[in-house]
Amino acid sequence: MNTAEPRQRVPRVAWNDASVTGHLARGEPILLVGGCPLIAAVVGRWSFDSLSAAFGERDCSVHVSRTENFARLYGHGLGLGGVRQMPFRSFVEAASQRGTGSHETDLNYYLQVPLVSPGAAQSTPVALEAELRDLGWAWLHSACEAAASQPLQALQLWAGHGVGMTPCHFDAMDNFLAQLEGRKSVLVYPPHCSFDLYPYPTGHPADNFAMADPERPDLGRWPGLARATALEAELAPGDVLWLPRYHWHLVRQV
Repeated sequence: MNTAEPRQRVPRVAWNDASVTGHLARGEPILLVGGCPLIAAVVGRWSFDSLSAAFGERDCSVHVSRTENFARLYGHGLGLGGVRQMPFRSFVEAASQRGTGSHETDLNYYLQVPLVSPGAAQSTPVALEAELRDLGWAWLHSACEAAASQPLQALQLWAGHGVGMTPCHFDAMDNFLAQLEGRKSVLVYPPHCSFDLYPYPTGHPADNFAMADPERPDLGRWPGLARATALEAELAPGDVLWLPRYHWHLVRQV
């Protein structure tokens, strides 16, 4: 990432290290490594082929963009792109054809599908139910208690093809970002950097997104970026990044 502000690394800590509880309790981002029980049972078991079979012909939401930027909000004054409904295997086929020369293959794709959403209609494919039961639910419960976090609100699957990024934004709930395959690079900013990232005005559809781009800092337009101090994390398969609520983060597939 090409950024102007000084960066340090998010602490990489073994998931069972005694210091993890303190990081969670203090609301400090931490990268859990060494086989975190949250996802250890499914790392290496899910692939595009296995998930295509599990989802069958069920439609999934797929973000589509002609740029690398998956803004998640599209339209005039927002991001360039949109969301299409397509079966998982159609997403895989479209992503695999990228760059072969046709108009459609100029597009980038990023799939987003809920797997578990307490209180909502069941959304988990039957073929994945047994594997989801193998996730580290007991570990997650204890981690949420240590962080004084809300119980699970949603479990979502994101799938890409190594191209694209989600712009700098924050979420109003705590997150565990778990990497199953491939790699991601994440820039993380603490909440006190909010005004240095120039969020969209309150009430704007993207008011949890930054107007400034930390990867391409225009200090003439956004001088506060020079004060914003980022942490950086590189996620490999099996890694889990703890992102406390209201921490800004920019996520790039690598």
